[in-house]
Amino acid sequence: MIVLLVTTLITPPTLKWAMPQHDMSRQPMASQSMQQPMVASGGGVINNKLCPVMGEPLGSMGDLVPVTVGGETLFVCCRGCVKKVKADPAKYFAIARNE
Repeated sequence: MIVLLVTTLITPPTLKWAMPQHDMSRQPMASQSMQQPMVASGGGVINNKLCPVMGEPLGSMGDLVPVTVGGETLFVCCRGCVKKVKADPAKYFAIARNE
């Protein structure tokens, strides 16, 4: 009985117990805070639903990130995509417009 008690106290919990599983299929794709924010006027805003760099639904990796080049704004899924859009804006703005 003592061995069982000691083993129970020393044995780490199973991963399933330590990390609760969430059914993401029932969650909305974008929460209220992840919806496209308003961007100041003065340029066109492309209301794309997919990240033009990764092709993933916007909001799937966190808050949307606006990228403005030449007075036109599109949205990407994360900060990592901003550099790619700024390196080749014509390519990614065309992808976002043709979505």
